[in-house]
Parts: sequence; structure tokens; C-alpha cells
Amino acid sequence: MGGFVGLALFRRSISLVLFTCAVIATPRLTQAGTNVWTSHGPEGGHIVALAINPATPSTLYAGTGGGGVFKSTDSGASWLALNDRLSTTYVVTLAIEGSGTSLHAGTYGGGVFDLTLACVVGTGRGASCTESALAGCLPGGGSFDGTTTFNCGLAPKTITLTSTKTISNDTTINGGSMITISGGNSVGVFSVSTGVKFTVQNVTIANGQSGVSGAGIDSIGGTLTVTNSIFCGITDLEHSV
Repeated sequence: MGGFVGLALFRRSISLVLFTCAVIATPRLTQAGTNVWTSHGPEGGHIVALAINPATPSTLYAGTGGGGVFKSTDSGASWLALNDRLSTTYVVTLAIEGSGTSLHAGTYGGGVFDLTLACVVGTGRGASCTESALAGCLPGGGSFDGTTTFNCGLAPKTITLTSTKTISNDTTINGGSMITISGGNSVGVFSVSTGVKFTVQNVTIANGQSGVSGAGIDSIGGTLTVTNSIFCGITDLEHSV
């Protein structure tokens, strides 16, 4: 593929399932002018490759010749090095799978490296898996990366919501068969925006309540795919998912 890399965007195919129940680059804030180039970093090597996460276009990846891979979650305003277990820092190409869940880096002399892209809720303890931690890994959250996983310790964990979480970008959530997300018998759990794809894997959705629709997952107009998940305690005056 040589040393030239173009910027590529990928889209995921739509599927529908019906179901019943540690070098940090210097942050730099810039404002682009009309027809005027402005620098956004990162500083740490010659930029030779760029990739955009299709699930969240504000998340960028830059491959450098000598500095490895950098990630930005704010459209390039600040960057973080992403080089754990990357044996060479000479990156010549980057590509993101159409699902937005894997980043591939082609290197000079070191082969191809793969990185699973996911925002992890929790730091290994049950108490760290809170509603705010979950919100940070969902669309609109500062750490959203298209895929959400959990690290809540060895015991099953229930995260109780005080507000319905809106899925406004394509999202995959995987609870590892250890996570329950509850509406606390007071709110719906998820609402999927029109045209958005939401994939739910190995999660229990419980105790959602809505007087309108979709107490568990309101996905009218969205595409919902569910695998190995449980819905229970759902109260919906019209219909429930």
C-alpha cells in the first residue's frame, strides 16, 4: 500500500432482529477559519495516516512515522497516544472496520496490528459502574467509541437509571452476561433514534416503565439487533420491548 494513505469512511450494513422476551500529546485548541489551514496536532511524529470512527465522527486516529498511533475524541482538539503493545511506532496506514469496532494499523517492518475499539464502563469494581459511567460510554458521552463493554468486577452488577438513555449513533453494547440495566420502575431504559442501529449483546434489560412506548428499548424507526439478552419487569401501557 506504500506510504500514501487516503481518508476512508465505512458504513455498516443494516440488520433487524425481532424478538420477544503513555505519551500524551500537548492539547491544542484551535478554531478553523474559512479557507484557512489551522494546526490540530498531534505532536510526536510525521502524520502519514488518518481514520475516522464512523460511529462517532468526532473520534479521529492518526498514524505517524515514529510516534505511533494517536487518538482524539474531540475532532482533533487534543490527542492521546495509543501505543500499548505496538512494537513499532512507524505506522504507514490505518483502517477501521465497517462496524466501527476494530482499528487496524499497518506498520513499516512490523506487520499489521489490530485494536478493538470499545469504551469500558467501570474500573474493575462494582461501585465504579454507575449511571454516569455508562452515559459517558454512550452517544453524547465524552468517551463514546461505538462499542460499550463493562469491567464491574466478578459479581453481577445492576446499573439503575434515572433517565432514559438515547442512542443517537450506531452503538453496540455487550454486558458479558454480567450486567443488568434497569429503569428502576420509573423510566424507559433506551430510546433509539430514527435511522440508528443499536446492537444489544449479553445484557439484561429490566424494570423499564413508560406510559407511551418502548419501556425497555424504544426503537421505532431504528434498527435493533439483540443477542443472548433478557427483558424482564417491563411496564408499557401501549407496547413493550
